[in-house]
Amino acid sequence: PASGRSISQGGKSLTLVNAGPFETRAAAEAARLKIVQSIPGAPAHLESGASTPSGDAPAAPAGSHARAGGWAVQVAAMGSQSDANALRDKLRAAGFDGFVDSVNVNGKRLWRVRAGPQTQRDDASRVRLIETAQQIYAGESITDDMKIVGAQPEPWLSATRVALEQLARLRRGDVAISAKDVMIEGAAESDRVANEIRSVLSTDLPPGYKARDAITVMSADEKAADSCQTLMRQTSAKGTINFERAKADLTADSTQTLRDLVEVANECPTFSIEIEGHTDAEGTDERNQRLSDRRARAVADFLIQNGVSAKRLSTIGYGATRPIADNATDAGRAKNRRIEFNVKVN
Repeated sequence: PASGRSISQGGKSLTLVNAGPFETRAAAEAARLKIVQSIPGAPAHLESGASTPSGDAPAAPAGSHARAGGWAVQVAAMGSQSDANALRDKLRAAGFDGFVDSVNVNGKRLWRVRAGPQTQRDDASRVRLIETAQQIYAGESITDDMKIVGAQPEPWLSATRVALEQLARLRRGDVAISAKDVMIEGAAESDRVANEIRSVLSTDLPPGYKARDAITVMSADEKAADSCQTLMRQTSAKGTINFERAKADLTADSTQTLRDLVEVANECPTFSIEIEGHTDAEGTDERNQRLSDRRARAVADFLIQNGVSAKRLSTIGYGATRPIADNATDAGRAKNRRIEFNVKVN
């Protein structure tokens, strides 16, 4: 049901079109989605009515945030994460708080695209966690792949901060929190660092949380390989490795950086080097996978042709599955199109 009336705004005569009323917020969100998709740029928003049937959250007044427990509209469920992210980006461009999470349906993993709004509490928790990671890992790229679940943010957020702070003290590692069980694993530079991490986790986690670890101490070779990897990544980040658009042909401005990488690689000749290729989310998953494989191979070929032993090199392509920035912007897509290096002890 739709109706219209004349209004005056900013000295102009306009027509305000109303759609509804709808019995549920979910139905109202679905209608708004259809309107925005049909008329790109339409300033569509929700307004709450005088009464709301029980069992559904009220529509938020124009310009306000949703309450905790607010509704989201599922738009699609897809087998491809990059396709889901592309649809999410279209929703955001149209003014929706689009987001993606994953679900398992009959043993198959699907990526669910949902049109918000997300709740204030969930948004605040997400922002706090991202800010915490940015403080701990200053200067590093933080990828937000979180999904919303029905749980109180505390004491989980406090436990997460403690765990992330200790993870940052490892040269490499992972941390997982399941219910109130914290598991941290990885490589520490020394026995002293490993023991300090264990001590902090035993005293600083919120009450009821328990920590386990699988922390090993790096050998001299592992430390040397880690230093070599850091140098290769720094050289790559300071320089340029670019390709022709949608191709695996290296551009001329990449030559000096690649020559510098040859020099670094030959300074640590006993270690193997894995070259990773990554793309943005434009195009299909299959195309991006092939392109990332070919680009990693092109870099390996240059290194081999300029003096790095082929036996030391391996390549792998990840397509668009490991973004480090938002694929909704040109700058984000440029960051996601990248080559990374992993140096390992043979």
